[in-house]
Amino acid sequence: MRKLLYSLYSNITDDEYFELKDKLDQIENEVSNILRDSNWYLNKSGKGSDYLVVDYLKDTIDFFGNLGLIFNGETEGKLFSFYVTKTFDVENIRYFMKENLFENKNLDFFSTDIDSYVKKAIIMYEGWTREHIQEFGEKTYMRI
Repeated sequence: MRKLLYSLYSNITDDEYFELKDKLDQIENEVSNILRDSNWYLNKSGKGSDYLVVDYLKDTIDFFGNLGLIFNGETEGKLFSFYVTKTFDVENIRYFMKENLFENKNLDFFSTDIDSYVKKAIIMYEGWTREHIQEFGEKTYMRI
């Protein structure tokens, strides 16, 4: 029986944590295979940290993007969200678009159709133009 020295999540037991971590590792392997021939790279892995997260990064000359699964530690239950983001910078302004393809779902919800969710996220990402992000997204001011 595996035991945590400390827990980042107060709403799950040690056994539940390790069960989720094992499932997330399997999902990470599948998503990595789907994204293998694209310009998306593993950015945050649950394998190397205590967090229940898998995040992929796309970094081009014009845009930055993320897609991934993250544990909703603030909610009751063992629930995750799947998101995609796209950003770009103009001088000291960062324009930002984010969409949750789903929120507060268990990993089985995602794992039954991983390929479809990942492809939908990529299509969404590719469809967001600079103009769309400027008009409908958020913006923040950065320090230079």
